[in-house]
Amino acid sequence: MNQLGMLTNGLMKGLYPTPGKTDLLVQNHYESNIDGCTLFFSKTYFSDLTSVMQNHINSSSYAQSNAEDDWIDLVNGVMSAEECNISESNGLSPHFLAK
Repeated sequence: MNQLGMLTNGLMKGLYPTPGKTDLLVQNHYESNIDGCTLFFSKTYFSDLTSVMQNHINSSSYAQSNAEDDWIDLVNGVMSAEECNISESNGLSPHFLAK
Protein backbone atom coordinates (compact mmCIF):
# COMPACT_ATOMS: atom_id res chain seq x y z
CA MET A 1 0.00 0.00 0.00
CA ASN A 2 2.93 2.32 0.63
CA GLN A 3 4.08 1.90 -2.97
CA LEU A 4 0.58 2.67 -4.26
CA GLY A 5 0.55 5.78 -2.08
CA MET A 6 3.91 6.91 -3.45
CA LEU A 7 2.83 6.23 -7.04
CA THR A 8 -0.37 8.21 -6.46
CA ASN A 9 1.64 11.02 -4.87
CA GLY A 10 3.95 11.07 -7.89
CA LEU A 11 0.99 11.17 -10.27
CA MET A 12 -0.66 14.00 -8.35
CA LYS A 13 2.59 16.02 -8.32
CA GLY A 14 3.07 15.50 -12.06
CA LEU A 15 6.28 13.51 -11.55
CA TYR A 16 4.96 10.61 -13.62
CA PRO A 17 2.95 10.45 -16.84
CA THR A 18 -0.82 10.30 -16.39
CA PRO A 19 -2.09 6.83 -17.22
CA GLY A 20 -5.05 6.15 -19.49
CA LYS A 21 -8.01 4.11 -18.20
CA THR A 22 -6.43 0.86 -19.39
CA ASP A 23 -2.80 1.73 -18.57
CA LEU A 24 -2.84 1.34 -14.79
CA LEU A 25 -5.26 -1.12 -13.23
CA VAL A 26 -5.63 -1.85 -9.53
CA GLN A 27 -6.79 -5.10 -7.96
CA ASN A 28 -7.66 -4.67 -4.28
CA HIS A 29 -7.35 -7.66 -1.98
CA TYR A 30 -9.92 -6.67 0.64
CA GLU A 31 -11.37 -10.13 1.10
CA SER A 32 -8.27 -12.25 0.77
CA ASN A 33 -5.25 -13.10 2.85
CA ILE A 34 -3.03 -10.88 0.64
CA ASP A 35 -2.28 -7.45 2.05
CA GLY A 36 -2.77 -4.38 -0.12
CA CYS A 37 -3.33 -4.55 -3.83
CA THR A 38 -1.78 -5.59 -7.12
CA LEU A 39 -1.03 -3.09 -9.89
CA PHE A 40 -1.22 -3.97 -13.58
CA PHE A 41 0.50 -1.76 -16.17
CA SER A 42 0.07 -1.70 -19.93
CA LYS A 43 3.38 -2.37 -21.69
CA THR A 44 3.49 1.14 -23.14
CA TYR A 45 2.75 2.85 -19.84
CA PHE A 46 5.23 0.63 -18.01
CA SER A 47 7.93 1.62 -20.47
CA ASP A 48 7.08 5.33 -20.15
CA LEU A 49 6.88 5.17 -16.36
CA THR A 50 10.15 3.30 -15.86
CA SER A 51 11.91 5.70 -18.24
CA VAL A 52 10.73 8.69 -16.19
CA MET A 53 11.68 6.94 -12.96
CA GLN A 54 15.17 6.27 -14.32
CA ASN A 55 15.47 9.95 -15.26
CA HIS A 56 14.60 10.90 -11.67
CA ILE A 57 17.30 8.55 -10.40
CA ASN A 58 19.85 9.89 -12.87
CA SER A 59 19.09 13.50 -11.93
CA SER A 60 19.13 12.69 -8.18
CA SER A 61 15.69 14.27 -7.74
CA TYR A 62 14.64 11.50 -5.35
CA ALA A 63 17.71 12.24 -3.23
CA GLN A 64 16.48 15.81 -2.79
CA SER A 65 13.29 14.56 -1.15
CA ASN A 66 12.78 13.73 2.51
CA ALA A 67 11.15 10.48 1.30
CA GLU A 68 14.05 9.20 -0.82
CA ASP A 69 13.85 5.67 0.60
CA ASP A 70 10.12 5.50 -0.19
CA TRP A 71 10.67 6.70 -3.78
CA ILE A 72 13.45 4.14 -4.28
CA ASP A 73 11.21 1.42 -2.81
CA LEU A 74 8.52 2.37 -5.34
CA VAL A 75 11.00 2.29 -8.23
CA ASN A 76 12.32 -1.10 -7.12
CA GLY A 77 8.80 -2.45 -6.83
CA VAL A 78 7.83 -1.23 -10.30
CA MET A 79 11.10 -2.41 -11.86
CA SER A 80 10.59 -5.89 -10.40
CA ALA A 81 7.16 -6.26 -12.01
CA GLU A 82 6.50 -9.49 -13.85
CA GLU A 83 4.88 -9.69 -17.24
CA CYS A 84 1.47 -11.33 -17.29
CA ASN A 85 -1.56 -11.57 -19.53
CA ILE A 86 -4.88 -10.62 -18.00
CA SER A 87 -7.57 -12.94 -19.29
CA GLU A 88 -10.27 -11.59 -16.98
CA SER A 89 -10.68 -8.10 -15.65
CA ASN A 90 -12.61 -9.31 -12.61
CA GLY A 91 -11.81 -7.15 -9.64
CA LEU A 92 -9.65 -4.75 -11.66
CA SER A 93 -10.41 -1.07 -11.84
CA PRO A 94 -8.53 1.86 -13.36
CA HIS A 95 -6.43 3.88 -10.95
CA PHE A 96 -8.58 6.79 -9.82
CA LEU A 97 -6.24 9.32 -11.46
CA ALA A 98 -6.32 7.56 -14.85
CA LYS A 99 -7.80 9.66 -17.63
